[in-house]
Amino acid sequence: MLLQREEVYNYDIATESVKERQWAHLPNCTSAFRWLEQYNCFYGHNFTRLHSVSGEVNGVYPKDARHYFMTCPNFSRIYMHLDTHNDGKHAFPIARTWKEVANGVDAVFSYSDKIYIIKGNQVYIYKSAAPSTLIEGYPKSLNEELGIEGPVNAAFVCADHHIVHIIQGERKEY
Repeated sequence: MLLQREEVYNYDIATESVKERQWAHLPNCTSAFRWLEQYNCFYGHNFTRLHSVSGEVNGVYPKDARHYFMTCPNFSRIYMHLDTHNDGKHAFPIARTWKEVANGVDAVFSYSDKIYIIKGNQVYIYKSAAPSTLIEGYPKSLNEELGIEGPVNAAFVCADHHIVHIIQGERKEY
């Protein structure tokens, strides 16, 4: 499949024929490729996923390829803040509120009016009330605070429970 401007050409290998299609609903694709049985049209750092024959697009596009196909340093390290008094959700860089973890985090969970941020082998605990402040004596090692060694892939606490679930690779610790 070749996409350029609003012209799309499909090459049938068996018949060695070229078929032209008109997909005006797609942006000017600078490249396209098939990945995980899906076709993707790329333009800049955005992409749109489409059906290869009909050109149909399902879902909300464009999407930023940096969220799906690559890891970019210092990209997408944000958190969402829900402002119920004004106009909903807002995204902010993590470093804006938690300066000590400016270069990314591994896992975050909240419990008992505190925010636990795990970065490497360290645990940073902040008071969750605004302004969020680092509790004196932190960071501490994962082993000292939670009794485990890193790295940690994810962490969460289920509502109304007093257990933090720690995910490490393919294991889950309680």
